[in-house]
Amino acid sequence: MQSTGIRVNAINPATVKPTSLEQFYFYGEGIEQIYAKYEHIHPLHGRNSTAEEQARTIMFLASPAASFITGQYVKVDGGYSLYRSKVVY
Repeated sequence: MQSTGIRVNAINPATVKPTSLEQFYFYGEGIEQIYAKYEHIHPLHGRNSTAEEQARTIMFLASPAASFITGQYVKVDGGYSLYRSKVVY
């Protein structure tokens, strides 16, 4: 990859609001009930993330500022991955 300058990175996003899932209903609950149910599991802000927050991470990884970053899997989940063992759904 050195000769081509290609870098490969990925993100693992948290629940993003709004999403295309808003057209669906799960287990008889509306999407607002689903969002409310999961907002508390993000300890950093106590809310779901936004598409803009996810996009900023992607833009950083694609920018020259991240030129020495490759092969990474970035969790953009507001701390959920650190907190999930304590979460009661």
